[in-house]
Amino acid sequence: NIISVQISDILSVQGRVGPLFGSLVLSSKYFINSIQTVDFLRRRDVLKFQRLIQGSLIAHHEEIDCSSIEKIQLVALLTDLGQGATA
Repeated sequence: NIISVQISDILSVQGRVGPLFGSLVLSSKYFINSIQTVDFLRRRDVLKFQRLIQGSLIAHHEEIDCSSIEKIQLVALLTDLGQGATA
């Protein structure tokens, strides 16, 4: 299934990791059961995606304009923002 949702509509993101694989758990007021899970991701990808999504949520909430930031710098910025929120 493919579900599209705006970053501003995501309420929370949670990463769950096991020995080999992990999952991302996203909640939104627009999901039918309020949460969606993306399973069987590599552990490092779960952590990376969680930080990027969390960083995006923080940037959106703080009204940070990311439109003129280069991709590499944007990934670094969002990762830093997200890591601070999940630490």
